[in-house]
Amino acid sequence: MSRIHKCTLLFLGLLLGVLLFIDLNRVPPVWYDEGWALSLARNWVKLGHYGQLLSGKPVPQSILNTGFPVIAPIALSFRIFGVGIWQGRLPGIFFTLGALGLMYYLASYLYNKAVATGTLVILLLMSDLYPGFVLSPIIIGRQALGEMPALFYILAGYVVFLLAWRRPWLMPVAACCWGLALLTKPQVFPFLVGSLLIPLLLAAFNRCWGSARLLTLGLAGSLIAAGLLGWLQSVFLSGQTLSSAPAHSVYDVLYDTYSFFTYVVVLVMPLRSQALRVIVVFGLPTMLGLGYVAREFIRKYDKAVLDDGLEMARLALWVLVSSWVLWYALLSIGWSRYLFPALFLGGVFVAGSIYDLTVGFDLSATIKRDSWNLAHGRLNVQNIGAVLAIVLMCIRIPTTLGILYYNYTVIADDSVLKVAEFLNTETAPDALVETYDSEIFFCLERDYHYPPDQVQTQLNRYYILGQAATIVYDPLNADPDYLVVGPQGKLWHLYDSVLENGAFRLVMDNNRYAVYERVR
Repeated sequence: MSRIHKCTLLFLGLLLGVLLFIDLNRVPPVWYDEGWALSLARNWVKLGHYGQLLSGKPVPQSILNTGFPVIAPIALSFRIFGVGIWQGRLPGIFFTLGALGLMYYLASYLYNKAVATGTLVILLLMSDLYPGFVLSPIIIGRQALGEMPALFYILAGYVVFLLAWRRPWLMPVAACCWGLALLTKPQVFPFLVGSLLIPLLLAAFNRCWGSARLLTLGLAGSLIAAGLLGWLQSVFLSGQTLSSAPAHSVYDVLYDTYSFFTYVVVLVMPLRSQALRVIVVFGLPTMLGLGYVAREFIRKYDKAVLDDGLEMARLALWVLVSSWVLWYALLSIGWSRYLFPALFLGGVFVAGSIYDLTVGFDLSATIKRDSWNLAHGRLNVQNIGAVLAIVLMCIRIPTTLGILYYNYTVIADDSVLKVAEFLNTETAPDALVETYDSEIFFCLERDYHYPPDQVQTQLNRYYILGQAATIVYDPLNADPDYLVVGPQGKLWHLYDSVLENGAFRLVMDNNRYAVYERVR
């Protein structure tokens, strides 16, 4: 490894060591999706109930719950360090470090150490372009979400898959890793299955039976592992959960909006346009990298390639990333966060293509070559690609660093802790708090109430899909003593009517959250 690569790795290691661990309570502000995971883990640790509470009573698991492989490490952290924001986010940081380490190892295996280092540079320093569209693994990895654990398990599966090419007895380990990924984010299912199935069909068609056999073991084993691990989870949690409520609204969620059990199918043209814009703005390097790898694979395609473990692993990963991007463009709800896993996993292809186009990351040699070619009118795909890669790096590295600064200084916020402290100390012990901002739940020592899952479905239909929907919810039916309106409540305007009717009066406002007391 050259000195410049060692220095780059040292710099990235120091950057991660600082940015991943500092100020976890404030950066980024804890939010709605995290709230469900954190409150679920807290209830499990404190009450022995693996599920949510409603007005102080255990209720069945919500369709908004995160997978058990995410919740279990958070609960362990709560048990060791106590309940809090930084404690809940700590496991995600270790998953992030693990995923980045596995990505480096996988890239060095598929290409070389220079490409592996370039992959980390792309993932950490070329991820963000606009505030509010956070696609940096540093910021996403600091949150109690399922993305980084799922990526860790996916990458662990691919690494073991490569090792199993010479040691087939390791294939069940890869299958277990992929099974954990399926339990963590079921959205992974179609892409992971496709990434194994398509190479399997190619190998079988070309009678590469060794490759076909291993891929069959991986595909069948991951599905069996997911089933067995799910069964073990149900056995382990026996007596700690309640039976789920009738799922009459789940079909609506699956069909019209996003689902927390499977992937999204949304056929709404404005959202398709939005998704395409996000891909062009954020995913252009990934798209170019995928195209370059596909071109190279087609050029050298033959039976020997299908017998090569490295080539098959590269093909499987390419299929996963390509199918994910295609789904995002054609069927997803268009939220940028849903594209993040594909961009993360596709970083290796971006780095590999840039390495080839820039003479092994030699910018001076690349500029000299392209200048000469331009002067002599000899432009080709390699010259154009190299210029585009250099331009993208010059734009995205400074922009990403600026947005990281913005996240750590301008929008850092721990208002949720101040609101929880106010409610825990300034209200009666038997007070009931109404809110739709779930990040408050796990901080409260008071009973709380929130709308049912069906309301979320109706809100998504109306505000996101533009469909007619009747939103029937009266927060006064629960007879709350206090109402907290934060980012989620403001977004959905769910409490506007009761506030306009004077049912509550403002007692605290810290810009992010407003606390109201019931007027009786």
